[in-house]
Amino acid sequence: MRIQFGLTLLFVLAFSICSKAQFSDDFSDGNFSTNPIWVGQTTKFEVTPQNQLRLNDATATSPAYLSTTSQAVYNASWEFYVKLDFAPSSSNYAKVALISNNQDITAAFNGYFVKIGGETGTVDDVSLYRKDGSNDVKIIDGIDGTAATNPELKIKVTRDSIGNWELYVDVSGTGNSYVSEGFTLDATHTQSAFFGVHCIYTSTRSDKFYFDDFIVSGTGFQDNIKPTISSVTISSSTELAIKFSEFVDVTTAVNLSNYNVDGGIGMPQSASIDVADSSIVNLMITTPFSSGSTYNISISNVADRASNVMLADTKSFMYFIPATASYRDVVINELFPDPTPVVGLPEREFIELFNASNEAFDLNGWTISDGSSTANLSTLTLAPDEYLIICATADSSLFQPFGKVLGVSSFPTLNNSGDFITLKDNNGVIIDQVNYTDDWYQDATKKSGGYTLEQINPTAICGGRFNWSASNAASGGTPGAQNSVFSNILDQTGPELLNVLIVSADTIILEFNETLDSSSVLLANYVFDQGNTVGFLSNVPPMYQRILIGLNQPLQPGVIESITVSNLTDCSGNLIGNINSKSFSLPEQPQPGDIILNEVLFNPRSGGVDFVEVYNNSQKAISLQGWKLANSDSVGYKNIKEISVESYVILPGEYTVLTTDPENIKKEYPLSFSDRFLEMASLPSMNDSEGNIYLLINDSLVSDFFLYNDDMHLALLTDLNGVSLERISFDRPTNEEGTWHSASSSVGFATPTYKNSQYFGLESPTSKVSITPEVFSPDNDGFEDLISFNYQFDNPGYIVTLNIYDAKGRLVKNLANNKVVGASGSFIWDGINDTNSKAAIGAYVLIFEAFTEKGDTEKFKKTFVLGGRL
Repeated sequence: MRIQFGLTLLFVLAFSICSKAQFSDDFSDGNFSTNPIWVGQTTKFEVTPQNQLRLNDATATSPAYLSTTSQAVYNASWEFYVKLDFAPSSSNYAKVALISNNQDITAAFNGYFVKIGGETGTVDDVSLYRKDGSNDVKIIDGIDGTAATNPELKIKVTRDSIGNWELYVDVSGTGNSYVSEGFTLDATHTQSAFFGVHCIYTSTRSDKFYFDDFIVSGTGFQDNIKPTISSVTISSSTELAIKFSEFVDVTTAVNLSNYNVDGGIGMPQSASIDVADSSIVNLMITTPFSSGSTYNISISNVADRASNVMLADTKSFMYFIPATASYRDVVINELFPDPTPVVGLPEREFIELFNASNEAFDLNGWTISDGSSTANLSTLTLAPDEYLIICATADSSLFQPFGKVLGVSSFPTLNNSGDFITLKDNNGVIIDQVNYTDDWYQDATKKSGGYTLEQINPTAICGGRFNWSASNAASGGTPGAQNSVFSNILDQTGPELLNVLIVSADTIILEFNETLDSSSVLLANYVFDQGNTVGFLSNVPPMYQRILIGLNQPLQPGVIESITVSNLTDCSGNLIGNINSKSFSLPEQPQPGDIILNEVLFNPRSGGVDFVEVYNNSQKAISLQGWKLANSDSVGYKNIKEISVESYVILPGEYTVLTTDPENIKKEYPLSFSDRFLEMASLPSMNDSEGNIYLLINDSLVSDFFLYNDDMHLALLTDLNGVSLERISFDRPTNEEGTWHSASSSVGFATPTYKNSQYFGLESPTSKVSITPEVFSPDNDGFEDLISFNYQFDNPGYIVTLNIYDAKGRLVKNLANNKVVGASGSFIWDGINDTNSKAAIGAYVLIFEAFTEKGDTEKFKKTFVLGGRL
C-alpha cells in the first residue's frame, strides 16, 4: 500500500506541475495537506491556532523541509512572511526555495532560494542565491543586520521575462514598507517544479521557525520540445532500459505497439515507467538476446507530459557477456600530451583507447594512470574495433564530434617530454602500458606541440618507440578514428644491443632497442670473451627492454670485456641480428682532459636539433654518470645539464653523441651508429653565432671546454645550417686557432658517432719544419682539405712568423705574426687567403721564421701545392 500511495502522489504532483503556475496559502484552513498540498517531512511541522506554519520538531533532528508544486519562473513574484524567534547564526537559519527541480530541497537541485540569517555575529541578512546542483552562488547580497535579532519579516522577490531579479524586505513584517535590497540579471535556470521552506537548527531552536502568507504568481516554462531517445541500456538478456530526453507520458510510454526490436524479437512483453526516473521506460522481452549480437530498436508515438509526440527513431545496441581482457586486447592508441599551439584539434589533452580484439569489454572499474594520478573508468562497453577518447570531464563536449568519449574526473596530466601511462582492468591486471618520450614523434617540429602521438600497428604484440610516430593528419591527430600512420605490417626486425650499463663490479645491464620476449631472455646465449659467465639474469620491467645480469666473476679495473648475445628474440619473435656484441669495462677515476669535446652542431637545419660529441682520449674506461654540460659567463657556470644518472661507460677511443633527439640526428646524418647516442632531457644554450660549451666531471671540475663562433667555419660555405665544427686533432689544444674546421660535404656535413671527416692527427716532424701533405685540395670533400705546417725545436720559447707566397712572390696569407710557441706543434691552413677568398690552384712557398729572445734566429723555406679541379 505504501508503494501505491507513492505512485498516486507522484501522478498528482505531475498533474499539478503541468496545470499550475501560481498558488497562495495563508493556512486559514488549518492544514498544509490540501489546497495546496505540501509534502516532505510533514511530521516536523504544524499549523498554529494563529494559522501560521510552524516548525515543531520533537526529535530535534535538523534539517526539516516542506515543498509544494510551483512552475512560476517568468514575470514571477514570490512573497511570504517569516519569523525566527531567536537571533540567527551559522547553525540556525532558514531558506525558502523559490525555484527547484527537486522536491527534496535539502538535497542538490537547480534553482534559486532566499536565505534568512546563517552568518556569524550581527551581520545576518536576507540574500538571494542561485543553486547549481550542490553549489550555492550568492547573486544578491542583502543589507547586513536585516535579520540579526529575532527577525519578523515580509520578503518579496520578483523576476521578469528575461531574468532580471529584485529582492525586497519589509522589516516591519506587514508588507507595507518594502525596501529594495538589490537587483541582478541571471537566467541560468528557466524551469521549476517545486517551491518550499527549509529549516536548519539546533535542538533549542527546533520549534521557533514561523512562515505565513505565501503568494506565488507567474508563468512556467512552455514545453514545445519533442522527446528524443537519449540512450538504450541492456539490463539483462531479456531487459532493456530506454532513457528519453525528458519525463514521458505514461499512456504512450507503456503502449507496447510503440516499440519493435529487430532480429526476430518484435514487440516487448511489457513496458513500465521507472519508479525513480520518469524519463526511463523499462522493457521486458520474451526471446533472450544473443551475446555479441547487435540489435536495432525502433520507437515511435511516445509523448512527453506536454503531449509533444516524438519523431520515430531507431537506436542500435549490443548485448554481450563481458569478456576478460588479455594483455593488449585493448591498447593505448593515441596520445595528445602537448595541444599547444593549436593545429586543428581542441586545445586539450586526451588518451585514445582501441579494442584490438574480437571481444567486447565492460570498462567499469578499469583505471588509467601516469603514476601520480589515476582515473577510474565508469561502466561503458567497448566493442571490437571501437575507439574511445578519454579526457577530463570538463573537456568531454569538445571531443564529442570526434567519436565516443568518456570524461573522467582525475584525468592524468600527460607530460610533454614523456610519461609512463598504464591501463589496468577491474582486477588491477595490466592491459597495456606506454612509456613514451617526445623523441617518439620522430619530428622536431611536431614534437613542439599541436600534434598527437599515434600508434602505427595497434595489433602488434610489441609496443615501444618504433611502433609510434607523430600524426600525419592535417588537423594534428585522429581521435576516434584510424590513425593516420596506421600500418598492419608486422615487426620483422630483430632486437639490437645498444649499450652495457655497469651497476657494480659483478652486475651489468644490457640495454636493447625494443621489448624482449621474457622466455627467450632465459634461453638465450651470453658469451663473454674473457671467460666470464652468467650467475643470474632477469628481464627488467616495466618495458622489458633491459636484461639484468649477475656475473660469476667480478670485473677488473682496466680490463675490457666483450659480450655477444645470440638466440634472443623480441616479443614478436624476431631473432637478434648482427648488432649483438658490445664491449664494456669497470669505470676508472677520470681526470681533466680524459674526455674531450670532439664535434659540435650549434646551428642545425630547420626541424633539426643540436648535438655535442665527446671522445675518450684516455686509456681508461670512464663513466659519464654525474657528468655535466654547461655554459659559462663572468659569474660562473649556468644552464648546467646532467649527462646521465646511470653508469654509462665510454671506452678508450670511443665516441658518444649527446643530444635531446637521437632519432632526429640519425635521420639527418644516416651514417651514424645507433648505439653511440646518449639522450639528454635538454642541452645548455647553443647560440647559432657564438657561444661556449663546458664539459664538467662534476659541478666544478672541468674536463674540457670550447669557445666557438661561426667564423671558425670554412669561409667559402654559404649555408652553415646543419654543418658541424669538427676537431681536427685529439692532441691539439681545444681552443687553439686551427683546431676546428667545418665537417666535409662528402659525409653530409657532420660525423656524429664516428671519426671526424677533417681529422688531421699530429705527426712527428722529420726536420725542424715539415709540411703534411705536400699537395692538398681545400674543397671540403673530406680528403686532404687542410695542410699542416709542423715544427720541432730543441727548446720552447721561440717566436715565429709564417707567411705564404704564390709562385710570383706575392703574399697570399699571413698565418702567424710574432707568435710565441712551444717546442713542437703545428699551424693549419685551409686554403683561404687574406682577402677571405679561396687561393688559386698552383705552387706556393712557406717562409717560416723563428727567433728567440736571446737573438737566435732560424729561417725555413718550404714549397707545396694547392690542387683542385680545373
